[in-house]
Amino acid sequence: MFKSYFDEESKIFDKLRVNNKITHEFVVLEDEKSVFMDWLKIFSWPEFMVDVAMGDITIKKLNNSSLGKVVLFRIKVSGEEENVDRWVSNLKHISNFLKGNYEITYIKKRSKANAD
Repeated sequence: MFKSYFDEESKIFDKLRVNNKITHEFVVLEDEKSVFMDWLKIFSWPEFMVDVAMGDITIKKLNNSSLGKVVLFRIKVSGEEENVDRWVSNLKHISNFLKGNYEITYIKKRSKANAD
């Protein structure tokens, strides 16, 4: 009886522990650094249900042979796997866009009701 309660409590505590953060990397053009930071702040709101270490972001300037001057962001984040995956996916789309990759990957089919 007590074991089950403490197991659930420890799972919740593990999700919130700072040392369980996983580092993710994103690359954007150097000119778009501030735009990416703005989006990062938005996606770090509590509604996204992830814990982002905003004070521990590593930013490194690099030269890319095909893109030119780029900025590499290393960001530590924790949370439930599904929420972190969604967070990473969203920021990857923004990162790709800010590197000049404007490729449209999905277009919703319009039904006849929406056509009018």
